[in-house]
Amino acid sequence: TYDPALKPRSPQDLPPARAFPSVGLVSMHTALGDASEDISLLLRSSPYGSVSHGHADQNAFAIEAFGRGLAIATGYYPWYGSPHHQNWTRATKAVNSVLVNGEGQVRRSWDAKGQITAFQSVDGYDYAEGEAGAAYGGRLDRFRRHVVHVRPGVFVIFDDLAAPKPATYQWLLHAYDRINV
Repeated sequence: TYDPALKPRSPQDLPPARAFPSVGLVSMHTALGDASEDISLLLRSSPYGSVSHGHADQNAFAIEAFGRGLAIATGYYPWYGSPHHQNWTRATKAVNSVLVNGEGQVRRSWDAKGQITAFQSVDGYDYAEGEAGAAYGGRLDRFRRHVVHVRPGVFVIFDDLAAPKPATYQWLLHAYDRINV
């Protein structure tokens, strides 16, 4: 709808970090509105599960810096339901999240939910917590991802996982180019 009384504002006038728990997103920036200077992290933990346009990406994150993706969601979308779209792009293995015993989150399920459970933005740092244990269909009791953004541009990610029985975990990190450690 159009509201003629609504006045535009520069993104630089907005808070550098914001949580949108009703849709399951947290956004943290160093220079919102200036891509050439901005470092940002986006965390997703959605109450809508992995149905419709949602993917199996609860508690996944992406990082961009200076106009370029660093930690990215991978895959492409040649057409809806294509083999690559179904078997890679929509799957947990395509994003920066966690596999449990080599398996990702349940795909195409309302019950594969996440939730933004905490958010704080104060002078010097931002903090967010997402809970995504339910997204793993019983393989996890808890998957709390904590993200601290120490301004400007240092992100610390701490994962707290608990499984009902012994399990192995794979921490996934994707980039455009090969990551050298």
